[in-house]
Parts: sequence; structure tokens; C-alpha cells
Amino acid sequence: EEKEKNNEEKQQSRKVCENCQRPQKTCLCSSFPVNGPFPLNFEIIILQHPHEAKKTLNTAKLLPFVLSNCKVFIGRNILSSLPIELKNSIELNKKQTFLLYPSKDSIPITS
Repeated sequence: EEKEKNNEEKQQSRKVCENCQRPQKTCLCSSFPVNGPFPLNFEIIILQHPHEAKKTLNTAKLLPFVLSNCKVFIGRNILSSLPIELKNSIELNKKQTFLLYPSKDSIPITS
């Protein structure tokens, strides 16, 4: 009887929320904005490394639930990972495009 209880607990702990894809015990859906994502007048594009995307608790995949105009793409290289129409849009709007990437040579953004 004890083994059955342990198996049931394991199965319950493995269940994942269909919406946020987090374990049901840590589902964040109730924390998302009630009226949908916050509206933005600009687009946020996130290129997420495949290793990070595989992590159960990665936060990048949660941003589209909170921010409108936010898209997450998985890949190692911005040139090969983004759809062609998105690359074309970035090319056309170079003055309005910013690349944020942490590195030792990063330049701090000031307001």
C-alpha cells in the first residue's frame, strides 16, 4: 500500500501545466495578468540557447504570457535560428533594433 502511495505521489509531481509548461505544483498561470499580456509598442525577440530551453524552470518561455509582442526562438545563431521574415524586418529597421547580450564587452544601457 505504501508503494502505491509513493507511485501516485511521483506521478502527481510529474504532471505539467498545459499552459505554462511548469510542474503543476509550481504552476504560475494564476500570476499572469488577468487581462492578457501587458501591451508594448515595440517587439521583443528572444533567442534562447537550446540547452537553456530544455531546462524545466526556464523563464524565457514565460515572457509571452506577460508581455505582448514578445517572441521566443530557440537556437544558437541569430542568423540561422530566426524566420526569414523576421530577419528581413530587423534588416529594414536597423535604427530601431537593439541587441542585448551579456558579455565582458557589453556596453551599459542608460536612460
